[in-house]
Amino acid sequence: MIDKLVSIVVPVYNVEEYIVECLDSILSQTYGNLEVLIIDDGTPDGAGEIADRYAEIDSRVKVIHKKNEGQPKTKNRGIKEATGDFIAFVDSDDYLREDFVENLLNTIVEFNTQIVTTTKTYPIDEDRTDRTVVYSQKQAFEKMFYGTLEKSENGVQLYSRSLLVEHGILANSDRKIGEDFDFLAQALMHCDKIAVDNRKMYYYRPNPKSLMRQSVNKEIMKSINTYATIGKTVMKKYPDIQGAVDAKTFNDSVALAIRVYDERQKWRGEVSEIFANIHNLKWQILFDNKARRKVRLAALIYCVFGNILGTEVIRRIKK
Repeated sequence: MIDKLVSIVVPVYNVEEYIVECLDSILSQTYGNLEVLIIDDGTPDGAGEIADRYAEIDSRVKVIHKKNEGQPKTKNRGIKEATGDFIAFVDSDDYLREDFVENLLNTIVEFNTQIVTTTKTYPIDEDRTDRTVVYSQKQAFEKMFYGTLEKSENGVQLYSRSLLVEHGILANSDRKIGEDFDFLAQALMHCDKIAVDNRKMYYYRPNPKSLMRQSVNKEIMKSINTYATIGKTVMKKYPDIQGAVDAKTFNDSVALAIRVYDERQKWRGEVSEIFANIHNLKWQILFDNKARRKVRLAALIYCVFGNILGTEVIRRIKK
């Protein structure tokens, strides 16, 4: 029987409406050997007080209140405070299926990995019984950039704490977008393989206050460069995953083109760069069998209609 302490780090900011459901789902896990670290990032609402009440009634809960510093530094504080054998990070507006920890812990032990990842899913989605798959380091990086590692573009991981501590892996506080992607890439650099558990156990709630859902701003416009920088680092070791990195660049460029379309005169310099990416990569992506079907469809639309009209066509399809 596995008896490892699992630390669950829960950053808290402006989630009073959702935090009870999140914490209840964590504390009712079928695997009970938990350390729940709630890091209050100076939240202005009542979420911090709610967290304190949980700490009063459950000894597994520890609450740390600090000034507002943003998600990366809050995550790093959790790593510093954690004492468990494994660490998972749970957004405080999301919630877990009751066997989330048990299943991921069993997977990481069974396949002798230091990281296991699983998909984030919407609560209305049905369960999936896909098997667990183990990928080599190179395969995992390629799938990360293609957006197919967890069969979704976003995932959640259980990490060996020793992996993070021994290699000094921390969230990059300079990255306001793409921080989770960067964190996983850092960790994966020090692993020879990763397990992907395809069961749906982490229920994701889109946050309208998140940076990517706000109006277009400089951080959003810089997001392509963030992923490109990560890609260059990975390609120093695996230059032949260039196609996957290009697919990520193309897909992000399309997403930004759609978002900024109505404000393209305001962001003319950035839009020129975005459209240059799309123009230069569209034919390559169209014939890349590893790229996701919807990404190749977008490439086809741009090949047929060009940048401006192609963006308008995709916008209409998405409505």
